[in-house]
Amino acid sequence: MSKRTIEEYRAIVAARPEGEKRTKISRHQHLMNQKPTRPQRQAEIKKYKELVLRSEKECERQLHLLKARQVSFRDKQTAYDEGLGMYQSRTFLESALRQRGIDPEEEIEDMLEQYRLSKSEKPMAAVASIAAPEKPTTWDDLLEEEE
Repeated sequence: MSKRTIEEYRAIVAARPEGEKRTKISRHQHLMNQKPTRPQRQAEIKKYKELVLRSEKECERQLHLLKARQVSFRDKQTAYDEGLGMYQSRTFLESALRQRGIDPEEEIEDMLEQYRLSKSEKPMAAVASIAAPEKPTTWDDLLEEEE
């Protein structure tokens, strides 16, 4: 600012009457002083509801895409096992098949096929064979069995 501009500003301010102080109001104060009419308010509400519907649809679309791209736990586990070479390991296949109550074949390819079939058919036989006793067992019953 040049010296002349500052002097002009001071002259304007000095010439202003005392009651005419102009202060800058904040954005919040300006917005609070605005009183919308009923049709304006209804238009704002309608616009807000449309915005909410659009954003909800977008969120649902994104969730649907995420779920479609998501890899299942079984696929992750299979990829992990294959990365470690588990399916080429005779000991892994034999132990897994025996846990399921299946007698393993001699060839590794046959064992791999048995393993894949057993995974899709039923849960492990060892887990399925665990059952609760028919009647509650007491200490007296146990002592009688020992004798």
